[in-house]
Amino acid sequence: MDSAIHTAWATAIARFFCPDTELFYEFVYDDMGKAWDNLPTLADIHSAHPNPCGWGTGMEDSVMNGGTALDALISSDELYAGGERKKFADSVFRGLLRCTASKQSKGFVARSVSPYDGKSHYPESSRDQYTHLVYAFLRFYFSPLSDSEQRTRIRSVLTDIAEKCRREVTAENDFNMLREDGTVGKVNKMWGDIGTHEWMRLPMFYLAAFAVTGEPDYEKLYMQYRDAALQNSLSHSPEQSRCYCSLQMQYSLRAIYDYDTDQAFRADLLALMKRLADYGEKKAIENSAEFCKPFYQPDLSCRYRPWNRIKLHDYGVFEGYRYLNSREPVENRTFYPVREVGEGAMLAAMCPERPISQALVRAVSNMAGAIDFQKYSCVYAPLYLPCAYAQCKENLQKYNR
Repeated sequence: MDSAIHTAWATAIARFFCPDTELFYEFVYDDMGKAWDNLPTLADIHSAHPNPCGWGTGMEDSVMNGGTALDALISSDELYAGGERKKFADSVFRGLLRCTASKQSKGFVARSVSPYDGKSHYPESSRDQYTHLVYAFLRFYFSPLSDSEQRTRIRSVLTDIAEKCRREVTAENDFNMLREDGTVGKVNKMWGDIGTHEWMRLPMFYLAAFAVTGEPDYEKLYMQYRDAALQNSLSHSPEQSRCYCSLQMQYSLRAIYDYDTDQAFRADLLALMKRLADYGEKKAIENSAEFCKPFYQPDLSCRYRPWNRIKLHDYGVFEGYRYLNSREPVENRTFYPVREVGEGAMLAAMCPERPISQALVRAVSNMAGAIDFQKYSCVYAPLYLPCAYAQCKENLQKYNR
């Protein structure tokens, strides 16, 4: 493994992956701390403070990050080889399962769980978390890394998610997947007035359930939404949104491409995926070239302050919950651009029938080499750059580059 990638991955495991919950948390606040040192208390979580999503607290994206890691482990043995690869994949899988254990709302996927009791969580999830989990579980199910017991658990989880969609994504709920308590949240709308990158998520969830169960009802539900979803996706302009939007769109397109048998429809999907991949590769290479410059070193070492030690902005009350959150720190110009090196590379590498360039692999490696991970504050670079590197290696091997 490339030495800079090795350092990044070692940092992700040592500082952001909690062995008790087997989840990745988001922020460290000094050179030695762990990402679970300053998480919300159980009282904070139970009162949905500072907001019902846990935004900004370090408990926002554990499922998204775990899904990314599991997908990379499936893709390649670059991060771990042999028995260690299977052992860590099992650990990440168990962490993700923790987030699906709601007794209040079957099919609900929590963003994260607290390491203080191994179960407490915020009541509002998001399309993002569901998308990463469904894609990673679908990939794991059909990979040689999963065993029969794990496949049984995956069938249950994907079925529960599909049933939650059938139950809740209705006109009466404005086509939302609901919060755990049955109320409408801010970031769970699945149909109707949504972004172009979001249309394929609902059919993806139904097709995933069909792929692992063979239950005809899920195929019918998938077909009910499929064609309209694609038509509403074709106008997506990746330049108009953050790279993670197009990456999640690519997950939904790839899942459908792999399990839909209509060749003409798959050809349309592939054309769209290649367009997104072109954008992702260009974005990753350009961002790496720019943000590896010494000028940005102070930003790469920017330290965040814990969420509970800064003034929070009040974004108001929505459907019974108050949303307090910090504003994006204007002094850190590298947060999204560095993250997008990894996201753009993954977006490109996962596209079928499209070899990536060696320049993309160098861009990922160079970005990792430019960062002092001892001083880097958030999980996205130390996790996403190695995951992107692993997926790039899979692409190169597949297409003999």
